[in-house]
Amino acid sequence: FYVLYTRVIDPAGDAVGRILGPSGGSTPPVNQHSNIQAMEARGELRKAAEAYRAVIETEPEDIVACEKLGQLALRELKDFGLAIWAYREADRRVGEPKRQLGYALIVAGIYRDNVQDTGKAIVEIRKVLERFPNAANAAHLRAELDELKARHFGAQ
Repeated sequence: FYVLYTRVIDPAGDAVGRILGPSGGSTPPVNQHSNIQAMEARGELRKAAEAYRAVIETEPEDIVACEKLGQLALRELKDFGLAIWAYREADRRVGEPKRQLGYALIVAGIYRDNVQDTGKAIVEIRKVLERFPNAANAAHLRAELDELKARHFGAQ
């Protein structure tokens, strides 16, 4: 259980930068983000979230907006549904399997740690293992899955 938490998913979202660190080659310039970041700095968090969402809906290549919205929603707004949506959008848009794996693990971690929905966390980890059966951390994910299933189904 804690291996996945400490190595891959941090409930505060710090893992995002470590897992998803873009190479720069696939990330377009995002000058419009500076205005949104200024909103965040002024404490206009909901307004910033709406602005990131507008960028996501109008610019399908902008993965950075997805990541920034996910981080804002997770860390500051505690709007876990919005964070999940943003990371799923990022996963859908990016073509790099390593980054897709990272986004999928973040979604699983949000369900497990923030939403505290073990059933949905189980479903998400199963999806991760189906999509990425040879992931470097697959053995840890299987152990995590077994532990979650034992707790979830043992508690009913």
